[in-house]
Amino acid sequence: MIPIVLTPFHQDGSLDNESIPALTRFYGQNGASALIVLGIMGEAHALSDRERELVVDQYVSAAGNKMPVVATISAPATEVAVERARRAQNLGAKALMVAPPPGVNNPRLLSDHFERIALSTDLPWILQDEPVTTGVKLTADFIVQLAETIPTLSAVKIEDVPTASKIAAIHRMRPELKLDCLEDWEVCTC
Repeated sequence: MIPIVLTPFHQDGSLDNESIPALTRFYGQNGASALIVLGIMGEAHALSDRERELVVDQYVSAAGNKMPVVATISAPATEVAVERARRAQNLGAKALMVAPPPGVNNPRLLSDHFERIALSTDLPWILQDEPVTTGVKLTADFIVQLAETIPTLSAVKIEDVPTASKIAAIHRMRPELKLDCLEDWEVCTC
């Protein structure tokens, strides 16, 4: 189980980093094998880049060597995502999660975006296929192409419904395609 973790806040809306160690223990005690930080449900949109770095740093510190931390680095601009990827790696994240930039539906631009991010670090990464928030529909063809051209793409988090149909389409096109798990921990892949 790899949850999208909470980003805690105080009543006044300020970041509550002091609660992150307790949350990390809670996730670990309840079966988490890794943690995804700053996902869409993790309130990443409500944080400055400095606050995002503090959250990643605190979760990495709290998790220690018990659970790998995956840092979500999605951004509307490629250079911002590249910078976030580099900072996440420097802070100790073991993998990245990246959604498409909002509203970008051009396959060439999307491929370039993901390739530039992948080349910016040596970390494995998860492609987040989440069209409700991003407004971007990734086709099964596109996902297969990315997996074939970017070796550090290690997993796909498909949130596009119907999910099973997209997974089946990927398997029909490339039954031999296997997206490796991130290091030695399991991640649901297509």
